[in-house]
Amino acid sequence: MIGGNNALRLPLSRALIPAGALNGEIYVVVDEKGKIVSYALCFAPGQSLFQTTGKVSARSKRKYLGETNIWYLNVLATDPAYQRRDFASSLVNDVFDKMHSDTHWSGL
Repeated sequence: MIGGNNALRLPLSRALIPAGALNGEIYVVVDEKGKIVSYALCFAPGQSLFQTTGKVSARSKRKYLGETNIWYLNVLATDPAYQRRDFASSLVNDVFDKMHSDTHWSGL
């Protein structure tokens, strides 16, 4: 999404979190100062980051957005200064627990 331009990493994260909050679920790890250091952004069946407000047929949704009974983990990110502390692994486990408790397929 950033085309190799690391200067876009933080602005992209700052945009994805509130955008994801509209239709998805956000799981975060914060440090002792309250700074988000790792996050996972996922979407329940029938939801996506880029949704349209127009009418889209069920057939078109399946064709272009995939199956509607699948959870998607769209973003998993950790601040480089906080990597190798198992934060992302913990978030993935939390997300998978949620997905599997809902008895739907999950996708990465």
